[in-house]
Amino acid sequence: MAQTSFVFGLFGEGPTERDFLLPLLRRTFVELLPGVDIYSEAVLPERGADTFLDPVVSVGRQVRGFHLLIYHLDADAPSPDTIRARKFDPSVKAVEDARRQGAALIDVSIPVRMTEAWVLADFEAFRRAVGTKQSRDEAGFPQRPDEVEKIQDPKPVFEAALRNSRPRHSPLPRDVFPLLAEEINLDRLRVVPAYRQFLREARNVLRSLHFLTQ
Repeated sequence: MAQTSFVFGLFGEGPTERDFLLPLLRRTFVELLPGVDIYSEAVLPERGADTFLDPVVSVGRQVRGFHLLIYHLDADAPSPDTIRARKFDPSVKAVEDARRQGAALIDVSIPVRMTEAWVLADFEAFRRAVGTKQSRDEAGFPQRPDEVEKIQDPKPVFEAALRNSRPRHSPLPRDVFPLLAEEINLDRLRVVPAYRQFLREARNVLRSLHFLTQ
């Protein structure tokens, strides 16, 4: 029997995950699973977590009823492979009990710096969401989506583009992120290597959960 609903949780390291990444990933799964009802939730660790693994383990205990639990770990190391080895691989081991509860576990392979790199992939989406009159070059957005991961620190680029959009009343990132999550063109985002890698990993997990057959 075909499965009619899919539930995933997202655990991250800041409010950007809730405001931007969660609705963006929900759109992604809607596209990957046409005809399936998609439900998503930001999963928070229990209070009192001291080390990095404490909140990871805490979240792992909460995954009953989820088909998929996604851990988003900002790549503050020189490469996604490094952050995977340093943070994600130990996390997988620490929450192995989550698998026994029926939840899958994958990570989001983040661009070399921060989530704001994905935000810079679609200038037209930014212009619609913010209402800026800046050109792409004035805002500091790259010409091609695959160039976002070459930006050393995308966060100040994004924040400067916001400030310059309406100097007297510039919007806050938390107000713009949900709009961008709905506006960003997924075809442009698929050109970004890290997003493409996430799609490959997501499809593999969906096959293992029998949501996809090929």
